[in-house]
Amino acid sequence: MKFKQLKSLFLYLTAFLCGVAGMIVELTAVRLVAPFFGSSMEVWATIIALVMTALALGYFFGGQLSKRIKKIDSVVYLIIASAGLLISFSYLFVEPIVSFTSLSLQLAKFSLSFKTFLVVLSLFFLPVFLLGSIYPLIIASFKSKKSGQAAGLIFAISTAGSILGTLLPSFVLIPLIGTKLTFFLTGIALEIIALIGLPKFQKIIPALILIILLFNFPKSQKLSFSPNNEVIYQTESLYQEIKVIKRGKIYLLSLGPNSFISSSYSPYSYLTDGCFDYFNLLPLLRNDKNLDVLIIGLGAGTISRQYQHFFSNQYDLKIDGVEIDPEVIKVGKKYFELEQPSLTIYQMDGRAFLNQTEKKYNVIIVDAYARQTYIPFHLATE
Repeated sequence: MKFKQLKSLFLYLTAFLCGVAGMIVELTAVRLVAPFFGSSMEVWATIIALVMTALALGYFFGGQLSKRIKKIDSVVYLIIASAGLLISFSYLFVEPIVSFTSLSLQLAKFSLSFKTFLVVLSLFFLPVFLLGSIYPLIIASFKSKKSGQAAGLIFAISTAGSILGTLLPSFVLIPLIGTKLTFFLTGIALEIIALIGLPKFQKIIPALILIILLFNFPKSQKLSFSPNNEVIYQTESLYQEIKVIKRGKIYLLSLGPNSFISSSYSPYSYLTDGCFDYFNLLPLLRNDKNLDVLIIGLGAGTISRQYQHFFSNQYDLKIDGVEIDPEVIKVGKKYFELEQPSLTIYQMDGRAFLNQTEKKYNVIIVDAYARQTYIPFHLATE
């Protein structure tokens, strides 16, 4: 294969991988700000609009730049190296910027969408802008009568990369390695592309960036153990941060960055001296012999375990527990005695479960929260 053909193939591969990276940044940005601002429609709309704006300006800038430079290939990979550096370290600045937008008296009066706009603008506008600018430059590098054909192929390839970039963080990267490491490795991948694509004398730039990044490699959020044995398990699921905290002989399930306690377990007690205990009053208000219970937001099974203990001998007890997060179910089975004789677990959204079931219940408990502060809107409607 001729060098020119090999060079063209690598440019196509570059367009594909930048499409992957761009969509990973967009989707993972939502996940990164969700613990602070949630993942409501206004948050999604703000992030998508800002990303689209960055891409549009990037396309325009790249088109203008292509008329003024000669060594287009070198510029493409220098831009990619810059974008990779910004993406890799973006997660380090999330909490400081969020704190500034939340605590600043001048910004406190603004809406949630405006604060989201400021955070995403500060962290992700520039790298997405840079990624957008490379496509016109790649097209301009094909100096031939078939530039239209090349443009169509490049945009098709980059869109195919965006499809992969949509699926990867949702089903593979975030569940396996967490949000922060996803950003970091995406940046490293871009540096590797730049390292391969640049000429010999310019390879030192992405090589130095790679060395800097590798020396600052973050620890995976997937699993960590605390030396003082308080946080005994920590992970990040597709939906939230999860910690299992051991306080003496009590196990607590903590969700989100604000350490919201969603479940409690003690091998020596069933009551928790907390809000969970009040749900045990509900069966006492009925005279039914059969007790069919639905718990939407099962968590690690504190309520279902209490019902199993207090009511299984008095009633024909059947409990359907619906929990959207599979990682919470795994944690519940391992640390919270979630597997109970009367309990059937369904891993799905609570509204979807209600839509497909024809079963009637004596007691329905909704204990599902978004951002640990409010019931999701689709679980609060008729």
